[in-house]
Amino acid sequence: MIIMQGHAFPLEICERTTKQPHEPTARELRDAEREPAWMRKRIPKYDHVPDGRLMIDAPGHDQTYGYRQYDCSDGTRWTIESRLGYLLAAIEERAERAEEKRIQAEQAEQLRKQRWLEAVDEAHQRLIRDHRIKALEQQLETRRTANEIRALCASVRESVTDTPSDATIEWLRWAEAHADSIDPVIAGVALPPDPPPSRQNLAPYLGSQNAHAYPWPFPNH
Repeated sequence: MIIMQGHAFPLEICERTTKQPHEPTARELRDAEREPAWMRKRIPKYDHVPDGRLMIDAPGHDQTYGYRQYDCSDGTRWTIESRLGYLLAAIEERAERAEEKRIQAEQAEQLRKQRWLEAVDEAHQRLIRDHRIKALEQQLETRRTANEIRALCASVRESVTDTPSDATIEWLRWAEAHADSIDPVIAGVALPPDPPPSRQNLAPYLGSQNAHAYPWPFPNH
């Protein structure tokens, strides 16, 4: 194995072979005579015989980087040593291509993470907005309830022709005091605290984004 620009390229040193006509063995001939044709193993026509020439080979094909097999070997007009420079140049070219793809993959990953962070931030803002709208609507509903209580008390006072009983007076006073206590105009309004930006709270706002794709940007949530 050779490592170039941080990328590993497999190398295999082996002896080359030549193709020679196969001489059937006695067992192969016996099996061919005894066994039915459909069971008979095919006798090879050729044998691959080592011929003493060395070859440096990189087997296989890398689907990630897309480079093809590369090799060099002894030949009739050159030695393997004289071809090593070409082999190294080929590996260097593939290492540069692999590094380019690594950088492209890293940039693509950074872009995906940036888009994920933007999606999480947008989801956080939408969560806060919906929370505040809900709080405002609740204040409006409470204000209407307080006014309806006061209107009820006023109607009761107007409908009573005689002196109201102590129980009625006590109830009206309590009801009007309760109306004042829940009325946001009297009790005072303030910006409600934001809900915690947890994965669970933001998940409905993330759409197709996976809340667990990257480390959560909000500490303690």
